[in-house]
Amino acid sequence: MIVLWLFFLLGVTLIEAHMKYSECEALIANTFTLTERQTLCDSLPGSMGPAQCAQEAQSELGMYVFSDILGLCSRSASTAPVMCRKMLQGKQRAKYGDEVCGNSQTSLPGECFKTLTQGLRRNAHMDDEDAVAFCKELSNEEARGAMTCVEAAVKTKLLKGHLSLEPCQNALGMPAAIEECIEYFAKLPRVGNYLQPTDAVRFCAESAAPSPGACFNAVMEHPSLTYAQMTAADMAELCLYASAYERDDGPAQCMAFIQDSRKFVSHLTHEAAITLCQGAPGAGPAQCYEKSKGLASEEDRLELCHGALSTGVADCYRWSKSVFRPESRMGRTGQEASVGLDIADLRKHLCLGSHGSEPAECVSASPHYLGNEERLQLCVGTLSGRSSEPGICLDRVATVFRRFKGTLTILK
Repeated sequence: MIVLWLFFLLGVTLIEAHMKYSECEALIANTFTLTERQTLCDSLPGSMGPAQCAQEAQSELGMYVFSDILGLCSRSASTAPVMCRKMLQGKQRAKYGDEVCGNSQTSLPGECFKTLTQGLRRNAHMDDEDAVAFCKELSNEEARGAMTCVEAAVKTKLLKGHLSLEPCQNALGMPAAIEECIEYFAKLPRVGNYLQPTDAVRFCAESAAPSPGACFNAVMEHPSLTYAQMTAADMAELCLYASAYERDDGPAQCMAFIQDSRKFVSHLTHEAAITLCQGAPGAGPAQCYEKSKGLASEEDRLELCHGALSTGVADCYRWSKSVFRPESRMGRTGQEASVGLDIADLRKHLCLGSHGSEPAECVSASPHYLGNEERLQLCVGTLSGRSSEPGICLDRVATVFRRFKGTLTILK
């Protein structure tokens, strides 16, 4: 009986010795069974992440129970879940590790928790529960701006520790831009027309602009806007998405154009002007709005000209007045025609973001067999000086296709 048992064990050993492990399975400590290794590696097929995570969990966290490691490293593409927990110390790791880090694919939540509970100056430390609620939401590196926001708000004394959490939670900007913006507002004198600290921090956090503070300063300092009756909140709204084209003073230029044109100003409310110039790359939106007078309603003109670089959008919209036709059938290319689609919407889609009248000229010159939506797809985005090229290209492709189809017919 003993001999048979020995032969059985020898057989199992030989089978395992000749069995080919995957690269992931081979990396996991042999203290785990083959089935356990396969379970962990199969959680993220083709990746070494679960195995690397398991290695780190054993060496850095002293984890040796497979169920614990599986819960931590399943579907992990890196060692981030381990590195995240490593940021938490002693009792904090045991108490909050799972809630803060979960299966996070970045160590940022742990880094955040450590910063808020230990890294800030002593009188600004956060309550553990507040830090957990804030940090567990930072699920990827793009959320690093939120942590930077809190650090900067506390460091500059613009806000006390726990008061900075809510306005920083939904940070969109780059960390460096957020920090620079908060430092700018911290230095401003808090007299007269100024942004309240909480609003200033929220503005810096939620602005996607590279330099939101520089935009705010440009509006505040522009000589043409001195008597524009703009509140600090108006300036913040104006600059929320500024510098899309690396022009910090773009919104200021846009508002200044409106302010300097008295006749123009009388036809545009203060709120509408801010909507038009929000995040403007320059005076383009205001110039576009002025040139589009009589072409559409105020609401449509605001939509058309928002973000415009020049008067090109207005030129395109003017040209497009008669290029689309009402239709009730299929285009010859087989694509469904825009039956009943508002031609005004077609014109807006065609001209939004255009630099001139070329898209409308392209539609006018396009093959007669195309439906409205087909013309729109062909011509939207047509570059300056190239209004005829999309139609010529389509005709050449159609000619090649017909020849190819004829050749196939002959071969048959």
